[in-house]
Amino acid sequence: MVDPDDEDTSKEKEIDKLMVLISLFFKKIYKPTNNNLRTSSNTSRANQDNSLRIQRQTA
Repeated sequence: MVDPDDEDTSKEKEIDKLMVLISLFFKKIYKPTNNNLRTSSNTSRANQDNSLRIQRQTA
C-alpha cells in the first residue's frame, strides 16, 4: 500500500527541484538594468520646485 504522505513529500521534492532549475535558468538569462540609479542620483533636479504656483504681478 502507498502512503499518501509519502506521495505528497515526493511531489514536494519534485517541485523543489523544478523551482531550483527554473531559478538557475532565469538567473542565467536575466540581465538586470539599473535604471533607478540614474534617476535617484540626479541631484541637479533634487532641489527643483515643481509645485504649481500663480505669480501675481503688481502694477
